[in-house]
Amino acid sequence: MPQDVCEVLFRLAKEAPGQTVTITLGGRPIHVVQSMDAARHVVVANIANYQKLMHLTRQVLGPSRLTEDGDEWRVMYRTTQPALSNFNVQMVREVAYKWISSLTDDLKQRSAAAPVPIELSALNQMAAEVMSETILQRPLSDIGPGCVEDVSFLLHYIHLLTSFGEGATTAIDKQETLNLSKVRRRWLQRMKDLKATVAPRDVLLHRMLEGGRSGAPAGDFGHAVLLLFAAGSDTTAGTVAWALYVLAGNAKLQNHLRAALEPLWDDDELDLGQANANETLMRFLAELLRLYPTVPLMTKIAQADDVVEGHIVKAGEAVMISNIGIGRNPAKFDQPEEFRLDRMDRAGCPQDDTMPFSAGPRQCGGMKLALQEIPIYIAVLLHHLKFALKSNESLETCWQLTMHFANGIPVQASPVVRA
Repeated sequence: MPQDVCEVLFRLAKEAPGQTVTITLGGRPIHVVQSMDAARHVVVANIANYQKLMHLTRQVLGPSRLTEDGDEWRVMYRTTQPALSNFNVQMVREVAYKWISSLTDDLKQRSAAAPVPIELSALNQMAAEVMSETILQRPLSDIGPGCVEDVSFLLHYIHLLTSFGEGATTAIDKQETLNLSKVRRRWLQRMKDLKATVAPRDVLLHRMLEGGRSGAPAGDFGHAVLLLFAAGSDTTAGTVAWALYVLAGNAKLQNHLRAALEPLWDDDELDLGQANANETLMRFLAELLRLYPTVPLMTKIAQADDVVEGHIVKAGEAVMISNIGIGRNPAKFDQPEEFRLDRMDRAGCPQDDTMPFSAGPRQCGGMKLALQEIPIYIAVLLHHLKFALKSNESLETCWQLTMHFANGIPVQASPVVRA
């Protein structure tokens, strides 16, 4: 029976904690790294020897800075990274607050009579709205109707391609492939319409379309925009979903964090400048990304023979860095499966012994943006709502660039009642 890759990594974290192990996945040998030292060797010290192994992602989303290496990646990076790193912080905070407040108001209203489920689609829509307004500097409606749904389908198709077990393959329904073709055609038409509206004042979109300082466009415009939504808004929404899952399963932690954030509120307004400076909240986020990393794995392919923690890696073989295994390494984290706010020596996120945003030159370009948005989302949700698990069923995951719940977020919300 095919397994999801995240389930394999959770199992390895228990069976061989902190070790590099060689297993067979999809009929090929893969060296799974579960320690920071080995991971740093691959993504920092010997980065020139390891290229991205993202062919399935490229097949669905097209070439982008997520999938490419070498000169192609460098051009894409120079074109898009300034917008992802040098954004208007205050604007991001205000736009994030606007959209999470809108979502929270809707949840409060609908849950007045009975708890309501938290839907990933709503979190995706919120994150995409913020991404569009702050990074693309235009409302999401300008990208076209159905944008978020189309991106979600493409990520779902990646999951269909990559669900596997020991040498197993997953049969994909013919209709799913036909739907993929329809979605891609619709996206390309949407990008054609968007191109017609891009002007020099649209800083990032214009650079992506016409080229940056080099004067050459950074790859295909439509694929580049698609990546921003697929890798940007999806990771943010996923992190919020895992935060709610942890809080729903631990009432004591939920109440403690809610109380710690109350001083940030004045007359039902959040101090936006203090959300991501709150030590308790940032410890919570660091521990969340350690235990449930939204990006659970990074896969590379060796260009030449190498040795990783005593394992001979031959040219052409794959190395999978398991953020799940790194975060659950008992050599670094005592009782690693426990969620503890007092675990970290400092309140910063990410922590030194984890790499939820990768590391080195290929570190996640949207890390700074995510660390501005997510604390605001959690603070607003906790202030207005309380969360509980919908059932005690065991956790099932699915990988589609990020780690998601296989059967929807198992969390329901109801209003916080204050005296």
